[in-house]
Amino acid sequence: MDIGALAMETSPQVYQARCVCGHELEIPVQRLGRHLICPVCSRTLIPLAATPITAAASPASTPPAAPAQAQRPCPSCGEMILRIARKCRYCGEFVDPPAAQAAGADSGATEKDDATQPNMGDAVFDVSVSQWDNFFRYLTCSIVLAVSAGACKIPPLKAYGGIIFAVVLTVDVFAAFLIYLHSRNSRCLINADRVETQSGIFTKQIDWISISSVLDIQLRQGFLQRLLGIGTIEIRSNDQVTPMMEIHQIPQARKVFEYLQQQISRRHQQGVARLI
Repeated sequence: MDIGALAMETSPQVYQARCVCGHELEIPVQRLGRHLICPVCSRTLIPLAATPITAAASPASTPPAAPAQAQRPCPSCGEMILRIARKCRYCGEFVDPPAAQAAGADSGATEKDDATQPNMGDAVFDVSVSQWDNFFRYLTCSIVLAVSAGACKIPPLKAYGGIIFAVVLTVDVFAAFLIYLHSRNSRCLINADRVETQSGIFTKQIDWISISSVLDIQLRQGFLQRLLGIGTIEIRSNDQVTPMMEIHQIPQARKVFEYLQQQISRRHQQGVARLI
């Protein structure tokens, strides 16, 4: 008998290798060095080192039974698979580990809470009505004060000139102070999620709209306003409560307008991506 043929007959034709999940695979000699897929964890492996066993002594290759606590049902087909498996060996669908699912659920809940309860503590812009908008009001107060001072020079009123001037001065200063307070308390807070306006001195009125609901924005600036850097921004949205919002005569109007444009475009692109 040929020595080479005798060696082939006596040489093992089946090899045994172990996957990282613990499952032992029986591999024919022809499959050594080729890609294999573990039937338990669906990992791809290349058996370069394997233990030779005889074909006659090799039992039928059956996946070892995993403990019940180490298994979970496949979300697609319902078959029991390993808890660490990323792909079902029955239906071939990819599955996520429970920890990743829990993390995704937690992050989703957090995003939902943030969306329902937005916080303006991280406002990118916190601006109030520019005092340049009150220029003509302050000018009117100054004219009234000058007229009252001139009226005190009239002979019939000269005897009461000091009293008249003091009263007019008090009313004028009080009116100018109220004008100043009204502008300072007319604020606008803007961040990546929403636009909020606040107005009122003794009582507060707060209106806000979400950036995702904005349909269009418009900036109005006259020649003098462009020189001073102020302007009015109109926001149109599909919000039923606040379909129109006007941010009146704010400083840095151009920067605020460009920032809103960027955020609105980004939100609309995200919405289109979700639909696709």
